[in-house]
Amino acid sequence: MKELLPYWPTEEEIYRCIKNEAETASDAVLLSVHQKTPLSIRIAGDSAKTATTEDNLLNDFLEPDLPEGTKVLAITGVAGVGKSHMVRWLDAQLKRDARAQNMHLIRIPKSASLKSVVELILEPLKNNERFANARKELEDAVASVKPEDGAIRFAAELKLALREEAEALEGKIQSGADRTEVRHLKAKLDHAKRVPNYFSDEVLSRHFENEVLPRIVKRAIRGKDETEEDKFPQFSVEDLQLPDDINLGDAAVGVRKYYQTALNRGEKQEGYKVAVEVLNGVVDKAIRNLFRLNQAMGGVTLEDIILEIRKRLMEEGKELVLLIEDFANLPGIQEILLNVIIAQGVQTGEKILAPIRTAIAFTDGYLGNKDTVLSRAKKEWIVESALPSDEEVFTRSESLVSAYLNAARWGEAELIRQFELSRKDQTVGLTDWVEVYRDENETDEGAKLLKAFGTANDIPLFPYNKNALKELINEYLRVGGNLQFNPRRVIQYIIRDLLKLRKEFETGEFPPENFSGHSAKARIANWISSRRLGSNAERRLRQVVIYWGGNPDDPDSLSSINSDVFRAFNLPNLSDLGIDDTPSEPTTPETGGGEGPVPPPQPRPVPPPQPRPEQDAFVTEWEERLDSWVGGQELAHDSANNLRISIKSVLESAIDWNAARMQKVVLGRAMIEIPNARGNPRTEKKLVFSQKTKDEDGSLRRTLLAFLRFEKQGGTWDYPDADEDTALIANALDRLVPEYLNIVAEKASKDASILATALVRQGQVLGVAPKRVVGRPSIVEAVFSPTPGIADPHHRPDPPEQRWHELKVEAASERKPLQVLLASKIGAFQGTGDKVYAIDIARLSLRDDETLPRLAELTPVQRTHLSNLSKNKLRARSNPLVKNLSGLTTLIRNSLGKAFDKQNIVTELKRLVALAEEANVWPPDFSYGPQALQNLLEEFQHAPVSDTLEKLELIADAVSKENLDDTIHVLGKINTEETYRIREFISIFNSFMEGVEGEINSCEQKDEGGSIPELITENKSVLSELREIFSISSGSEGKS
Repeated sequence: MKELLPYWPTEEEIYRCIKNEAETASDAVLLSVHQKTPLSIRIAGDSAKTATTEDNLLNDFLEPDLPEGTKVLAITGVAGVGKSHMVRWLDAQLKRDARAQNMHLIRIPKSASLKSVVELILEPLKNNERFANARKELEDAVASVKPEDGAIRFAAELKLALREEAEALEGKIQSGADRTEVRHLKAKLDHAKRVPNYFSDEVLSRHFENEVLPRIVKRAIRGKDETEEDKFPQFSVEDLQLPDDINLGDAAVGVRKYYQTALNRGEKQEGYKVAVEVLNGVVDKAIRNLFRLNQAMGGVTLEDIILEIRKRLMEEGKELVLLIEDFANLPGIQEILLNVIIAQGVQTGEKILAPIRTAIAFTDGYLGNKDTVLSRAKKEWIVESALPSDEEVFTRSESLVSAYLNAARWGEAELIRQFELSRKDQTVGLTDWVEVYRDENETDEGAKLLKAFGTANDIPLFPYNKNALKELINEYLRVGGNLQFNPRRVIQYIIRDLLKLRKEFETGEFPPENFSGHSAKARIANWISSRRLGSNAERRLRQVVIYWGGNPDDPDSLSSINSDVFRAFNLPNLSDLGIDDTPSEPTTPETGGGEGPVPPPQPRPVPPPQPRPEQDAFVTEWEERLDSWVGGQELAHDSANNLRISIKSVLESAIDWNAARMQKVVLGRAMIEIPNARGNPRTEKKLVFSQKTKDEDGSLRRTLLAFLRFEKQGGTWDYPDADEDTALIANALDRLVPEYLNIVAEKASKDASILATALVRQGQVLGVAPKRVVGRPSIVEAVFSPTPGIADPHHRPDPPEQRWHELKVEAASERKPLQVLLASKIGAFQGTGDKVYAIDIARLSLRDDETLPRLAELTPVQRTHLSNLSKNKLRARSNPLVKNLSGLTTLIRNSLGKAFDKQNIVTELKRLVALAEEANVWPPDFSYGPQALQNLLEEFQHAPVSDTLEKLELIADAVSKENLDDTIHVLGKINTEETYRIREFISIFNSFMEGVEGEINSCEQKDEGGSIPELITENKSVLSELREIFSISSGSEGKS
């Protein structure tokens, strides 16, 4: 609206009158916006504070009695609270206070460079020829330091200053401090000695010379820029930390050791903090030496020259006043200034120097020399940021905004004119001379629009109103949840940033759609979307409602907003949006100039809220919670879990598990990710409900509320908002169901591959898997082949065989449960039944993992079993057994020959048994009788010796090729009971034949010339035939 444009400051006047650093403004602008400063006073060393006033500060500074000829006033507070402004105000007061008429004022701005500081201090001697050479040498010395080489020279001066600091620390340690202090002094000493090498190391020096040291040197050379971050010209912990692209391993051994043992140590960066303390303790000295301020120029030092100024002022009957806006910004001259301002002007009752009064501002957090100043000042004047109440923060901020608006509307030139006029009128105060701006060409329509935004101290608040200011103050002045008054933040973020959007207002696009990232309350956002105004207008309208409308809960509350606010911002009137217009909002009677505003007509009373039923109370509570969440507040753990449970129950019931060809998978609530909420999943596989909390149209909050409401109603649609909730949930499920199914299917396929691989390895161990498991038919056979019976051995197995038998028993026990679990992942079911109607073999695949990953559904026993099926553990169980069985292969070949006729062996052995019994040459100690041996021979005759031998030789081949699958496959096919019986048979009959042979030999030795019975001779003949059969390859190939 062009009628309001004169009340929106121009870009030029915003720059001139509303500066990021208010202290850089002209005196006229500064005093035109001055507000009474919230001050308190504290005795140095005490913790108690007392509220005080600016007048008390001024009177204290101008106290007439200075017994020592010095006065130090320390002003402290957090960054941006207005300390420098307080110094500027003091400067302006002194210029017009009769008590200061004989005072020479030197104000050192916080933005001053070292060169300008020296020039300001030496200004009283500019016409003194005696000091002309000294002044010129000082100025040349300061000007000689260039940014490009200053960092290297600064590093060299730091090294020297640290060496002197180390000597001083050693002296303090030897002087006998207490144990705690000595420990800290020794830590400082260690850093003082080792930091120089850290800076000068060949690998690290370029980083420090290019990235760290220049910042401090440039501040001294150029001063502080208005747009520069408010950071002390000192070292910080971050300055000593190395960037990722520097390889500390390439640095010198001593430097690496220093970094590891002294610097980068302690949970709270204690090592870095002590090193920073040491460095910042010598920054002033290093800068001073860098600029040669410590050297005599023309025979005198800078300190001598300043003391000479005090002498000259004494002769003129004057005092010297130093007003330092920020002591931290004066590295290089701090110690010199301290020496000067504490130098007593009276000795033995005689005045030797002009009195000196110094006001010094310190920012909280700056430690260098602060204690020294406070000990001299005796008191600490604190500019407060934590005020007694939020309401006071709102009131002070509102007054500051209105004052700056008024000043910028007048413009700097007009303010200077009014200020100069006020100086001629002694009845006008220092800060109450500026008038309230009024547009000379204001129309009735313009006045009506302007009135819609309200006033503060009679100053129109346009383009703000009280709601907008309250929202912005809450947004930018909260620290740790508490409002803190910070004029700099008000100027930068609440005033400047908004007023710079004047062009958008001129084109009818204020506030722009991206005015903020905040969202309106869900009901309001939904209502605005339903107006169908177009994307740009809807977004702009939301911003107006959030800020100028006070971010109400529902559309009905908009009736309390003056409709002209919408019209001023080129948006539809409330009546056009379906809401009755109301009269302009009332303006609160205020104190200040004029007779006060005329109260406008009262708005239509809003009926009291009706009691809400239980369901509405539930919804209201969640609406507030979700609105806060969208506004940036983290969703608490319990609330987030309630949301996840609501989503989970609806989602699970919406999935057609039969079509998905798997049994229902219970969705863990922890799998659902909700942005900016506690309890989110940390795994990669998660169901993201929303990427961000941004919710311009309220649909995100309404959808979440729909899930909650549906779950609250027990999963039925029998409640007032069910129709809307149905559509919202359906839209959400259109995305969530496929995403969840993809996650589930991917997990199921992964799980299926793990289970299938386990079942194949089981099948190999149990001997029911095909030799080659390649292709889906063979996989299906290996996976789903039934479990064979596993009988306990009739003999006592050795350890390798026992461990293999235990694995087979374990595999047989767990095979069916794993097959059922696998079927649940890839099977087709009907309804909720467990019967598998088909298997989706296309989803069957195998893995080649050494160790199979664990599955959440497995029991502890099954997890152990899967671990036992790892390749390493299969090798560990199979290798000892294979070694034993290879010995059996050798035994069979050595005992029966490479090619043997089992029937011939059995026949001959039966014949030997009969002859031995008949000839009475049965071994006396042999444990088997004739019938038992005959029974053994019957068993051996039916034993699959050749088949067993063939399998044993296949094992040997697999082992030689290091083929685990083939090894396990053959072991699974081998009946260890048969191998045991074959081994036992060979052992028994070898023993029997040896015994018979021994008996025959014994009989022969006893025959003293007589003839050996015929049966014994026949026995001997049979033994010879058996040995020939066992040792010579003859007869047919092994027959089973």
